[in-house]
Amino acid sequence: MKTEIRDLILNGKTHSVEVDIFDESDKKPVCEMYEMWAKLSNQLNEYKCRKSNFPEISEIFFCLIYDSWRVNATSIPGEHSSFDCYNPHTQKTIQVKATSVKGDLTSFGPKSKWDELYFLDFYNNGEYDGSFDIYLIPNDIIYDTKVNERQTFEMKQNTGQRPRFSIKKKIIEPLEMKPLESFNLCDL
Repeated sequence: MKTEIRDLILNGKTHSVEVDIFDESDKKPVCEMYEMWAKLSNQLNEYKCRKSNFPEISEIFFCLIYDSWRVNATSIPGEHSSFDCYNPHTQKTIQVKATSVKGDLTSFGPKSKWDELYFLDFYNNGEYDGSFDIYLIPNDIIYDTKVNERQTFEMKQNTGQRPRFSIKKKIIEPLEMKPLESFNLCDL
């Protein structure tokens, strides 16, 4: 991984921002991190403990697959900076969400904004073998999704609260969405 200052184009303006850039040399250590997480989760499960939350390494997987950068900026003057990654080829901001459990509960910040939302599903029937599916979730669908009986995602954000819901149960399953792509991280 290299950390560098790179230019991001947001709303037609150029911003110099610190990003992490991943390459072939990162694949083995990232795979090892995943294997350590899987081992810990399985050991916790043996003791009837809740499995460990899936770590933010999902953003690294996304960057490796789509030749994108992970953005380190906590704020960008005059712009939203709640996205995780940036694709320098498409100039799109990317929000990455992931799950490693059957019933995900995905949370978003009240001011989260992005150009594209990707959902990485590592559950694979509870077998942590490195395989995962990637879904591209259309923005119109996410903003119109009901997060409770009275509010959509967008309405909840407009109250300044965090929308929380299961992307799998509310979007992927009812719409019978197929993965954009499927991978095994150790084969990347």
